[in-house]
Amino acid sequence: MSRAPAVRRAEDLLMTSCVVVTAMTDDGPIGCLVASVMPVGYRTGTVVVALTEGSRTERGLRETPVLGLTVLSAHDIATARTFTQPCPRPADRFDGIEWSLGTLGVPVLSSGIATVEARVTDRYRAAGCALLVAAVAARHGDPVGDADPMTISDARRAGLE
Repeated sequence: MSRAPAVRRAEDLLMTSCVVVTAMTDDGPIGCLVASVMPVGYRTGTVVVALTEGSRTERGLRETPVLGLTVLSAHDIATARTFTQPCPRPADRFDGIEWSLGTLGVPVLSSGIATVEARVTDRYRAAGCALLVAAVAARHGDPVGDADPMTISDARRAGLE
């Protein structure tokens, strides 16, 4: 199955970028910044995301079979910081952030370079992390242009660990 370059590029960005994982639960939207996302195989439309086991976002994703993965711009430190800071309720992280519900009903951050929405197909545990395997079902954004994604190094320089 052949896919357009923009589609492949969106998934390629996931592996080297800081990504906000989002989902919608009965209590509202949840999300956190992660740096452990990768496409699986070549042109398979499958990704894996690693979340700290027992974190609020990981616990929330036990309730829903779908998630969003938004690649942040290298200059979007404010959004990255928002999704790393503790807050009383998970939904509070979305205050002041522009977002909308995507095709699968997950929060899609407007400021992202690209977002993929995916259905969780498998879950594994490794090294204190929950590994969620997901099939990409929808894509947003145009990552082919001059997009400059936030890398793990960018996040570390900004004190986001």
